[in-house]
This record gives sequence, structure tokens and C-alpha cells, in this order.
Amino acid sequence: MAIAEKILGQSTILSASNSTIYTVPASTTGIVKIIWITNTTTSDVTVELWVGNTAAGDAQKLMDGVTIPASDFKQVYTYMPLVATETVEAKGSTNVALSITVAGAEIT
Repeated sequence: MAIAEKILGQSTILSASNSTIYTVPASTTGIVKIIWITNTTTSDVTVELWVGNTAAGDAQKLMDGVTIPASDFKQVYTYMPLVATETVEAKGSTNVALSITVAGAEIT
């Protein structure tokens, strides 16, 4: 068993549809430890965040309509194990106003 701590995914968040930030590779367990969401604009923006199998909808939401103030950030500390093909996805109220970094570990 190998454990690799690393940035699991980085992206800008879209508003029209969910942005997939990280997908757990096959034969791997992903551990999400921290999520940073940064508002790169001068206006407040809201964010929705799903972790796990987003096909289940609201049952998998970690954040729903959380405001990220202008030029500010939120950190989400967690210890969330995910199995192969599960994802971290996000959606913002304003297109490409938010950037996101997901860090943790992969166990293979």
C-alpha cells in the first residue's frame, strides 16, 4: 500500500454546470483533507460543493449557497475517504469567479 499526499485537483468554478475538480482514479482511495475556495473578484459569490457520488444530488452536498466574500477565501477542513470514480464537484453563482484547490492523499 502506497500513500501519496498531494494536491488532488485545482480549477476555476463554473456557474452553468458543475465543475469536476477531482475524480478518484481506479483502484485508489482518495482522502480529501482540505478544500480552499478563493473569490478572485470584487463582488461576493456563492458556492455549492458536492463530495462523493453527485448522482445522489443534495444528499452529497457539503456546501449549499455559502457566500465567499469579495477577494476572500474559505477553507473546509475534513477527512473524507472517497472510493474509485467518486468526485469533488463545485458550482458558483458567477462564472469563473472562484478558484478551488483540493488537497489530501491517494492510497493505492
